[in-house]
Amino acid sequence: MKNPVVSLNNVTKRFGKVVALRRISLEIPTGTIFGLIGPNGAGKTTMIKIILGLLRPDEGDVKLFGKDPWDNPDVLINVGVMHEKPSFPTHMTCLEFLERVAEIYGEGKSRIKEVLETVGLANSTNRRIGALSAGMLQRLSVAQAMLHNPQLIIADEPAANLDPADRLELLNLISKLHHEEKVDFLISSHIIPELARVCEEVAIIDNGRIRIRGKLSELFKKLGPLTYRVTVSYSSKILDDLSKLPYVFNIQLEGPDILLNIENGYENQFYSDLSKIADQKRVKIIGVESRSTTLEQLFMRVIKRGEMIEKKKSISDTPRD
Repeated sequence: MKNPVVSLNNVTKRFGKVVALRRISLEIPTGTIFGLIGPNGAGKTTMIKIILGLLRPDEGDVKLFGKDPWDNPDVLINVGVMHEKPSFPTHMTCLEFLERVAEIYGEGKSRIKEVLETVGLANSTNRRIGALSAGMLQRLSVAQAMLHNPQLIIADEPAANLDPADRLELLNLISKLHHEEKVDFLISSHIIPELARVCEEVAIIDNGRIRIRGKLSELFKKLGPLTYRVTVSYSSKILDDLSKLPYVFNIQLEGPDILLNIENGYENQFYSDLSKIADQKRVKIIGVESRSTTLEQLFMRVIKRGEMIEKKKSISDTPRD
């Protein structure tokens, strides 16, 4: 692994009785676009606030560029931030706003012009911010984040309020900045499919825990192609029975076929159970096709596995008479 730009070691954060992060350990290497994926309330924003030195962990250590980020402006100057819902002074023009930001960082007008061109807002320099579309506002957010030439940009749910076209445009811009400007990114999101286009590595967080992390190519290879398309003579007759199998999830009809996911290690069991169900319902199996796992399916499987582990742990911890 490359030297980490972010390092968390056994980080725990509580808010009263609520445990937001549970002994999180994670290293994010330099030279990458890293995805932090999880449902709302999983702990993503709390982790980002700790990385940025806005919150202190109750337990554990956090390092940003190898140093403690808490009350450390010399470290934080190397970071740009994009928020889920960027808030700008709507009465200002793009140029006026970025001039104010440039004053803080000691940057000149030439840098403002360069950044506006990079993010595709060169023709909107004198437009009022209040007249910008959602996609243009997020591009302005990128411009603000990169104005001072940071080494790392942390983007918290940057595409959550964008339509699919603007979302794709934003992700393409992030990819461009990473490869051409050599800016690293940490992207936190619950919107999964598009992240596979730009993220080289991901960590999946749920219920305050890191469930799995690594390069996408390695994770897909490790977990295998456990998405199946089942073609039978009468799919609706066996749909309910298949959905009751404990290792089956994400089951749905797609035309005459059934699409479903199964837990790792249940491949042989699935073929056996499918045959039994088909025989009982007098349904003919026409074909069973395995398909490549997508990032969204990987996420669902990891979350499902985490829930199963916690459920088993809860049962084992229950006092017995």
